[in-house]
Amino acid sequence: MMFAVLAFSIVLGCRSIENICADAAFVGHSHLLPKSSGLLVDKLNDADIFTASSKQSSFSMRPRNANTLPRAMALYMARPKKGGKGSSALKNGKVQVKMTKFVEGTGRVGDIVLVAPAFWENKLKKTSSAVLISDEEVETDNALKSQSEAEALATAKDVGEKVSNTVLEIKKKAGPNGHIFGGVGKKTVVDMLKMQLPMGCLDSKAVKIKSIKEEESGKELKHDVKEIGTYDVRICLHKDVGVDFKMKVAPDS
Repeated sequence: MMFAVLAFSIVLGCRSIENICADAAFVGHSHLLPKSSGLLVDKLNDADIFTASSKQSSFSMRPRNANTLPRAMALYMARPKKGGKGSSALKNGKVQVKMTKFVEGTGRVGDIVLVAPAFWENKLKKTSSAVLISDEEVETDNALKSQSEAEALATAKDVGEKVSNTVLEIKKKAGPNGHIFGGVGKKTVVDMLKMQLPMGCLDSKAVKIKSIKEEESGKELKHDVKEIGTYDVRICLHKDVGVDFKMKVAPDS
């Protein structure tokens, strides 16, 4: 009788060890195994196989699936990882977002800002005014922005060389005293210049006429060109690129 009770206790004890092994194998933490169990851990493909050996017996098994895990263990497995695409860890109690719309007092399109979680949930998220962004995504965004700016600068310098070698001639109807009818504005100058350069060269929003000066006097005009003559025009192609070119306004006979 005593022998039967002892054998039953040993069987129960082995089953308890199997449970611990399976749970530990599924979670991937071998440190959960009892030090006294004499279990060895081997990695084979994507599964953990535990082998228990002793002088009397040996056995092997695979981890149980998530449906058979204890509740506490299943909850542990369900916790989402911090960071990653489209997520933002709290920073001093705030979340990091990238603005997709202008919001007064918060930021402009493209700005990376920190906002309170409640403001994100109740305002920015509901109005699609921003998206969560991680530190890794910020680094990637900045790298792409730097590359784009470098390309824009190189393009502006290339266009600048073409513009500086251009003499723009505009013909307008004029009276006997050289006074032209209608005048020549800055927009007209840009439109006429586009016709003499390869298509797309002056499509950037940064392109604008900075100044128009009379060639002889060097006086800068505060209004449209209204007289026949030659002018020095300063055009801005990029925040760091500006070039000069000649413009001749001649009578249209």
